[in-house]
Parts: sequence; C-alpha cells; structure tokens
Amino acid sequence: MRSGEQSGRDVLARSLKGQARRVGLGAALGCVHQLGEALVPVLIGVVIDQAVAGRDAGRLALWLAVLTSTLLSTVAVRAEEIHRSVLAGSSAA
Repeated sequence: MRSGEQSGRDVLARSLKGQARRVGLGAALGCVHQLGEALVPVLIGVVIDQAVAGRDAGRLALWLAVLTSTLLSTVAVRAEEIHRSVLAGSSAA
C-alpha cells in the first residue's frame, strides 16, 4: 500500500462510525426479524398442541392471533428495513 492511501479497514471503520446509529438500528431490526421468523415453527407447534389436539376453539383463536401478530410484526420489521434502505439510497444520490 502506498503512503497516504487508506486501507479497506480504515474506510470501513470510518463509514461505520459515521453511520453508527443507522447500523445499530438496522442490526436491531434484523435481529427482531430473525427472531420472529424463528418463532413461526414453534408457534405452529404450540397451536397444534394447545388448540387443535385439544379441540378447543377459544384456544385455537388465541394462538392463531398470536401467530398472526408474530407474522405481521416480522413483515413490518422487514418493510421498515426496506424503507430505510430506500431512504438511505435516495439521500446518498
């Protein structure tokens, strides 16, 4: 590397420092999204165990509401990530 040139590591570090809030928020939203995605099969198992196997319509409605809210929250988090990336792209231009 020539004198005066920045390494890739330096450029990355400077970029992350300048966008620390956005990077942190994006990472947090990504974690929430992944957690929601991971919970879907677990919740489906709970729905089957608690409601379908027990033939309880009230519990079925409750667990389906929980499953629906989990799915909607993962979609909302993903939509927020896409929205932020679009805004970041349009402000960079």
